[in-house]
Amino acid sequence: MIILRPHITVDKSVDMSCAKAGETVWYTISWLNPPEWQTTLYNVTLEDSLLGAYSIGTLLPGASGELVLPYTVTNERDPLVNIVQIWGEDLIHGAASAADSAWVDVVHPMVQITKTADKACGKVGESITYTITVTNPLAADVWLNGTYGDSVLGQSWSFSNLKP
Repeated sequence: MIILRPHITVDKSVDMSCAKAGETVWYTISWLNPPEWQTTLYNVTLEDSLLGAYSIGTLLPGASGELVLPYTVTNERDPLVNIVQIWGEDLIHGAASAADSAWVDVVHPMVQITKTADKACGKVGESITYTITVTNPLAADVWLNGTYGDSVLGQSWSFSNLKP
C-alpha cells in the first residue's frame, strides 16, 4: 500500500528592505516538492498578491523552481506587504499548500536646502558669508545621508544621519 502525503514549500524574499515610490525592487520566489515525501504534485499553481498567478504544472518529488520578478514601488501601501501562496494536489486529489511573505518599508525621503547671504549685494573684493541649511522635514520617514554641492562657490559638503 502506498500512502500519499503531499507537501510543498515556498520561500519569498526581496532585495531591498526599504524603497521609495518609483524604485524597483526584485522579489525572489522559490518552491520545492520535498523529496522525502515521495509524492508527485499535479496542477501546482502559485499566486502572488502583487505579481500575479503562475501555473507551475507537475512537480516530481525533489523538484524545485524559482521566479525572480521586478515590482515598481508605489505609495499605495506602507509597508508594502506581499504574500505568495502555492498549492497542488497528489494523484488522489490530496492537497498541499504553503505561503510566505516579504515586506518593504515604503520611505518618503525629503530634503530642503536653503542658502542665504549676510548681504543683499556686495562690491568687488567684499566678503559675503553664506549660510547653507540642509533640513530633513518632519514629514519624512527616513534618515538621510548625502552631499550638497554649490557650483558657484565650487564647494561641496556631506551630511549623514540627518533625522527628520
